[in-house]
Amino acid sequence: MNAIISLLPAPFAEIVHATWQALENTFDLVGIQRTLYPHFSWQGADQYSENGLLLTLQTIANKTTPFSIQTDGIKYFAGDRPVVFIEVLKSAQLIRLHQQMWAATRPLSTTFNPYYAPQQWQPHITLAIGDLSNELLPEVIDWLKPREFQWQFEINQFSYYQEFGSQPGQLTHHFAFKPQL
Repeated sequence: MNAIISLLPAPFAEIVHATWQALENTFDLVGIQRTLYPHFSWQGADQYSENGLLLTLQTIANKTTPFSIQTDGIKYFAGDRPVVFIEVLKSAQLIRLHQQMWAATRPLSTTFNPYYAPQQWQPHITLAIGDLSNELLPEVIDWLKPREFQWQFEINQFSYYQEFGSQPGQLTHHFAFKPQL
């Protein structure tokens, strides 16, 4: 999977890293380790037309000023392998930027993950994925609940994240938003 993401700033990235480590130590959850970078995702696809994507992302970044996002605690996606995450609240600005990116990148791939379509997209910061069972889910949620995950921070960039085979993914390009005047 390849993805367009925004990295979390300090100290929030460090808090997420520490939470990943604590989930591993406490519950032996290691599925998140394929993702080395605390982030939230704008979009994902198996493959993009890379040159077009890089130009498109740079163009969007050049027209975007940094802005604040808020998180609202722990949530999860249900299923055979649930995903536990910190919810990112959908502000009007976040929704507009996501819709702009979706429209601009649609011609650049035929293998989009449908969960990133505007009507499905739930921005989030993943804490546990891939190896969390439904039996363990309530215990993990209860363990996370006392922690403070209601944050506000500034997003000032996109990054292009690529996975190569079974190796952990890598950030291959960064796109800084235009500075505020």
